[in-house]
Amino acid sequence: MDIRTRNTLNLKKSQLQTEIDRNKATIERFLQMTEHADFYKNKAAALKTDNAGKEALMAECDRALTTGVMSDALAAVLFAVPEKVAVVKTPRVVAPQKVVVPEVKKPQRPYRPDVVSQFVLDREEERLTARIQRLPDFIKKNLKTMPNNRGYIYSGVWLFGLKPPSGNPNVLSMNEVRKGGSVYHEISETRHVITEKRDGRMVVLADKIRTRISI
Repeated sequence: MDIRTRNTLNLKKSQLQTEIDRNKATIERFLQMTEHADFYKNKAAALKTDNAGKEALMAECDRALTTGVMSDALAAVLFAVPEKVAVVKTPRVVAPQKVVVPEVKKPQRPYRPDVVSQFVLDREEERLTARIQRLPDFIKKNLKTMPNNRGYIYSGVWLFGLKPPSGNPNVLSMNEVRKGGSVYHEISETRHVITEKRDGRMVVLADKIRTRISI
């Protein structure tokens, strides 16, 4: 008997023992039933008969492992080939095709990027006015004494000082007010540097190269 057959016998024994233990637990539970006792007694008796057959099959497995010879009945149980189920093919039913009527699309108006509707202009003006009205008092106060090449960025709105420029007029220094702190923008003709103050020192968040666009 080869090692593959021995492994198959040991695996079958393990499976049978698991099923026998499960049946025994179910039998004990059935015998404790008081309601519909006769019904559960019959169920328990059927499980006992099933266990007897499984125990006999386990004994056959032990005998085969000891002697190295397997009976024909045990071989039929272990190596039985399941019967093939005939597959009946049903004729394919082709559904009738739907007649698709092509949709007539309305001609689109040509895109005019230079034309903005009055509704869009009014809506943007309302949004800008609402943001300006929510400006903190310290921004309103500082803008009065701040040069016009410096300012604040608040809720996406760029606000510049009211005084003449100081230093290099081509360099903008903007303080973007955010929740939890501020971010500083220094914008020149060639660079856009974004920094933030962390632990008492300035940390560079981004350093972008600006490209002049010729029109």
